[in-house]
This record gives sequence, C-alpha cells and structure tokens, in this order.
Amino acid sequence: MTKREIAEMTVQMMFDVLPDSKKKVFENACYRNYLLTSWTGLGFSRLHIYKEGFYLEMDGTRSRFTVFTKDNDGELEVMKKPNEDKLHKIWEAQWLNEMPKAFQDYLDNI
Repeated sequence: MTKREIAEMTVQMMFDVLPDSKKKVFENACYRNYLLTSWTGLGFSRLHIYKEGFYLEMDGTRSRFTVFTKDNDGELEVMKKPNEDKLHKIWEAQWLNEMPKAFQDYLDNI
C-alpha cells in the first residue's frame, strides 16, 4: 500500500467520525471558497500523521477547514488539536489542486 493510499484511507476514517456540526463547518468553508473562486473545493490539503493522532488542514482562497482526530487504539475521536510541542510527527501527505476523496465525494452528494 502506498503512502497516498494510506493517507486517503486515514482521511476516510476521519470523515466517518465527523459529527454533523463539523461537516456543516466544512460545507460553509467550501461555500465561501465558491463565492470567491467559483470552485467549491478547497485546493490545498495536508494530512499530518502524529503518533497521537491525525490532523487534516484544507485551504481554499479565503477559507480553511481543519480537524484533529485522536487515535485511541484504532478508534478515532474528534477533538481540539493539542499544542504542536506535545505531538510527535511521523509524516505528512499533501494534495494540490484537489481534495481528499472522502471530502470530494461528500461535496458531490450534497
């Protein structure tokens, strides 16, 4: 399995545990980006993999969406991101001019 496939699988797992309120925040960020660029997506995404969990950043022209999920032995829990100095980074994945598949599929179906 490639790092890209691992990243996509991780993002899908993160998306699956997002509460509806956080999905609404994502929709609003995409809508703000659409008003400025006529594209609903957020064009630059980074997934930070930490020993303690996963942090996804998605940036558009004037909007941003972030989510941190703590890894509790395979069970993900959405929470506020701890300070960077308390996290142990393993690696990072990036998407340029596209969004992770789970989020793009969600936008395509609303």
